[in-house]
Amino acid sequence: RLIESNRIAQDFFFNVDYLRDWIPVNAWNKLMRVDFLREHNITFCEGLIHEDELWMFNVLQHINKIAFTKDRTYVHYRTEGSITQSGQDMRSCTHRLAIANWELAHLTPEYQKIQKDRIFFMLADMYERALKVDDSFYLKIQKDITRIAKDNKTQLPKVFFWWFRLPLSLARKVGILARKVIIS
Repeated sequence: RLIESNRIAQDFFFNVDYLRDWIPVNAWNKLMRVDFLREHNITFCEGLIHEDELWMFNVLQHINKIAFTKDRTYVHYRTEGSITQSGQDMRSCTHRLAIANWELAHLTPEYQKIQKDRIFFMLADMYERALKVDDSFYLKIQKDITRIAKDNKTQLPKVFFWWFRLPLSLARKVGILARKVIIS
């Protein structure tokens, strides 16, 4: 499948209505022309966890053509204790918050709505995971999400304010519902 439009590529990556059709952010399943990456100065941010998220955001600012194959091109092994297996911890959340902050500060005007939807969906997913850790952790994440939105002069979806006010036991149960509200 070949897509020759930045708009369609942006939709596939950012539009959370297409959850099953999203372009995965993982760098390991992409082939990119080196001259494209150099021309647009697209690199990984050394030391950043979840750097694929930021890298793909930057790639999509410039991409005009993308092709998909159903062929298996990579075998991914799950390693005990790896970032993908360890869930959310403070370090992981701090890095994801930094990525969300950077992305909100660098939205593309014509794609702003779908980019924000995806960023808020990611923040909601992170908050839902933080609720399962402990009180101080999820309260810190609440404050950080609110601060990032304020710093970027971005209105958080109302569902966050509703979710933030719920008692912890109930807040833990409504995570999936809250994420669905964000994308509706």
